[in-house]
Amino acid sequence: MGTVDIVASYWQQPPGGGRQSIDLSGSQAGSLYQDFATMVGLTYIFTFDLAGNPAGGTALKHLTVAAGTVANPNLTTAAYTFDTTGLSRANMGWVETAFQFTATSSLTRLTFTSGDLNAYGPAIDNVEMVPEPVSMLLLGAGLTAIGLLRRRLS
Repeated sequence: MGTVDIVASYWQQPPGGGRQSIDLSGSQAGSLYQDFATMVGLTYIFTFDLAGNPAGGTALKHLTVAAGTVANPNLTTAAYTFDTTGLSRANMGWVETAFQFTATSSLTRLTFTSGDLNAYGPAIDNVEMVPEPVSMLLLGAGLTAIGLLRRRLS
């Protein structure tokens, strides 16, 4: 799994962010995951701020984001690259990024993995997952229809 670093004051935090962010390459390329309750068939948009550790390594930082089940965590994947050229710890160049997937299980595993084989990897912050608005509208309409049907039958 490698290592990750939690960063508090070493570099600029993203606008609107908290007091900490994560470098996904601690002493080596690392990975971080979280399991979330999801509804099968519902599409989710996962947003996060992305930057890269400009203190070393190559200028291009590589990140893979994956969503899937605990048994198969890589059902949906996306690769991201962040260029740190001209950036510094005082100006990280944070970019809001999005990842979309459709849940195939009631428990979804979301994983961030560094593709950099050194201690200077991609950085993330402000991670947030929300159901896609269209899916929520369809779910709401379906629940309303079921409620009306039950009311008529009673």
